[in-house]
Amino acid sequence: MNNREILLSTIRREPPRERIPYTYEARHESDARFREYLGLGEGESVAEYFGCNSFTSLWAGIGAGPSFPERSERNKTDEPGVSIDIWGCRREMIQAGDAIYSEVTCSPLANAESIADVEAHDWPTPDEVVFPDMPDNFDLAAWKADKVVLEMGFLGPFGVPWGMLGLEKMMLDLAMNPGLVEAVVAKVEEFTYGCLEILFDKYPGAIDLIAEA
Repeated sequence: MNNREILLSTIRREPPRERIPYTYEARHESDARFREYLGLGEGESVAEYFGCNSFTSLWAGIGAGPSFPERSERNKTDEPGVSIDIWGCRREMIQAGDAIYSEVTCSPLANAESIADVEAHDWPTPDEVVFPDMPDNFDLAAWKADKVVLEMGFLGPFGVPWGMLGLEKMMLDLAMNPGLVEAVVAKVEEFTYGCLEILFDKYPGAIDLIAEA
C-alpha cells in the first residue's frame, strides 16, 4: 500500500492491512535538534528516517496558493517583524529562547461590546481571494496517486475569534456576552464556507480532506 492508500483506509476506519499510519511535523528549531541527534545529513529528513506518512496541499502541487492582493496592500506595514493579517490582527515575531513565534499583539475587536461592533468591522470576503488557476499541463490524478490532499487554510472557528477578541476577553465573553462571540464565529464561518465553495467548484476532485489547525 502506498501513502495515500494507508491514510485513506485508516480515515475510513478500515482494519490496518500493513500498519497504523503516523505523521511528523515539528518547528524548525526542534527539527534541527532531532536531525542532529539522529545524525542526518543534508537532504535527509526525520520523516523519511522513520518512514512517516504525510499529507500535502494542492498549492504545493500547482506551485501557487490563494492570495489577497488588495487587502494585503491595505494592511501593509513598514515595521520590521510586524504584519497585519486578513482579519486585522497585528502580529509580531517574538523571540522565545532559540525559537521565534508569530504572536498576536493587537486584537481588532478587543473593545467590541455589541454585535453592532462586530458587524462594523472590516471583514474579509471570499470574492477578495484570488485562487490560482490549475496549470494546463498538470496531471492531477497522476500527482495524487500516492498523496492525500489536505486543506487547512480556510478554517478557524476558534483560533481566528480569539485572535480578534483577545483570548482572555473571548473566554470572559463566552460566559458574560456569548452573543458577541457567536457573532464573530458566524462571520468567520461565512468567510470559510464561501471559500470552500469556491475551492470545490474550481478544483473538482482535488481536495481529499479539510481540517482546522
